[in-house]
Amino acid sequence: MIKGTMVNNGGVRSRGRHRARMLMIPGRPLRQSKGLPDVRPILPAPAYRWEDMGNSNATSNKEKGPEAVIEDDASKTEVDVTRVDHQKSSFVRVEKVKERLRGKIQCCSWCPEVCFVIFCVLTLLKGIGEIFISISGAISTRLFSTEQSGQLVGMVLLALLAAVTVSILIYALLAVFRKQAKPLHAAALVLLITAVLQAVIVGVAVRITHRDQKVLEQSVQESFNLALQENPRHTQLWAAIQNDLTCCGLNSPYDYRALNLPDVFPPNVPIACCPTYDPSRSDLVQERDRERCKLRRTYYGGGCREAIYDVVKTTSDVVLALTISLIVFEVIMSVLSAILHVKIKRHKAEKKEKTKIDQA
Repeated sequence: MIKGTMVNNGGVRSRGRHRARMLMIPGRPLRQSKGLPDVRPILPAPAYRWEDMGNSNATSNKEKGPEAVIEDDASKTEVDVTRVDHQKSSFVRVEKVKERLRGKIQCCSWCPEVCFVIFCVLTLLKGIGEIFISISGAISTRLFSTEQSGQLVGMVLLALLAAVTVSILIYALLAVFRKQAKPLHAAALVLLITAVLQAVIVGVAVRITHRDQKVLEQSVQESFNLALQENPRHTQLWAAIQNDLTCCGLNSPYDYRALNLPDVFPPNVPIACCPTYDPSRSDLVQERDRERCKLRRTYYGGGCREAIYDVVKTTSDVVLALTISLIVFEVIMSVLSAILHVKIKRHKAEKKEKTKIDQA
């Protein structure tokens, strides 16, 4: 049953409903039943290209003529060009983003090396400072007494470990510039072991206890008594102490007063208690300056007991603080050395794989 415009045998169109059986076979004309008009449906023209199938506009353009086909092809070409331009612009944007990411990744890849160099320089400075301060602390401890052997040994060991740290850091720094993995692995282990040993020594031998303070006071008293007895070693020691610390006597300048003299007379202070003391001058000039200093009472007024204790305690505290900071930096350097070891090792492995692929 076909509804729509029908064509009869006379070529006249008639509208209405007609029932007819049609045998539609591809490649054959429609068969007409006996006694019935010729019914042929008006169908659109077939598509010339597979791209035009289902596109009624393309089929109608084919019916209109070659000009419509050319216009349709031109419009499709314009659409294709715009699509290609859009794809090119998106591709360019993606490439720009990739280049930016590559630049950022390259910048980030240098971060471990930069951090290693910065922390290495700081740790080297701290290690050198640790050496000098530990040696000065050991010397100040050794000057007065040998009974504080634990603290003395601790100071010496800290100076030696700081020297080991400095040498290992220089070795690791050269390995970073040469891109060697094994020295960095060894440096990481040695720095970690050194940090542990320094922590143990700091906790055991560096801090001054109440017992150490008593031993130090007793040693200072004995040294001052020997200086009063004109012992050459202790006389020179106390001359240097009184000149450097700007103090006089153990408790006060009156420690040099003779017992049989009244308080009206000034104490018999040495020339080291006077501000005009100069070891390079002759003995005659120094004696003249000493008598003048005694008469004018221009000698130092404070004793050296508290000054010596403050110096020793300050040196111990500085060594303690510097060692703790050095331990922290050594741990950081150990971690950075391990990271660079893995990075350099991975880079070498990738380079070997690339060379194998290129050779293959």
